[in-house]
Amino acid sequence: MTEQTSAVVFRGSNDDAVTLTSARDVTDLLRYALEMGRDAETMERLVALHERITDRAAATEFAAALAEFQNECPVINKAHKAKIVTAGGGSFEYTYADLNDTVRVVRPLLHARGFAFTFDSEVRDKLMVCTCTLRHVNGHSAKASFSAPVESRSGVSDQQKFSSALSYGKRVALVQVLGITSADPDEDGAGAETITPAQVGNLQALLRETETVEGAFLKFIKYDSLEEIQQRHFKEALNALEQKRKKRGGA
Repeated sequence: MTEQTSAVVFRGSNDDAVTLTSARDVTDLLRYALEMGRDAETMERLVALHERITDRAAATEFAAALAEFQNECPVINKAHKAKIVTAGGGSFEYTYADLNDTVRVVRPLLHARGFAFTFDSEVRDKLMVCTCTLRHVNGHSAKASFSAPVESRSGVSDQQKFSSALSYGKRVALVQVLGITSADPDEDGAGAETITPAQVGNLQALLRETETVEGAFLKFIKYDSLEEIQQRHFKEALNALEQKRKKRGGA
């Protein structure tokens, strides 16, 4: 572990001041205190100080390693296309970078810097909640969570809905905890990309809160389903519901 230069002043029971600059200093002081038979209170304070300095050093090392990774990690292209058939018989397409492609790019770069990641997931209030934990060899870790709606009006099976929400949630949580981005290979088509499951969920929540009939809202924004709304029209749809919520006194 990298030694840190930030100093901490420790005062013993006799009020003698000792300046400590690393976990090694505290270890040496602990060994000396044991040899001198110091009292339990002093030993407890030294142990707590050792843990605090060690945690601080681990967090600093974690941040430095993550910064190196982010500097080297390329933008991950959205190289896949998916076609979704809606319950009304329509369909729409969108591009995305799948979980496997994302992992394939980031894993070797993370491994070279002592990182590993794991996933946890659970279904909570009709949402698939995915959490990605990024761990470093020095013991420090960071987490990011993302919730994706399990229910949708798309014409797919329940198993496909769960699988899609799980894969999407894992990918977004991983991207969030790493602080990286993905991009379309063709920037000219970016405006036609459909909204994400999370954005669909936001609109559904506002529809319920404002007691708005979904069919009437879709007719107003000229779409057959929420899932077909394009990113360039999402803000307009969201603002319309937000304005209605404010008029109802929900702001």
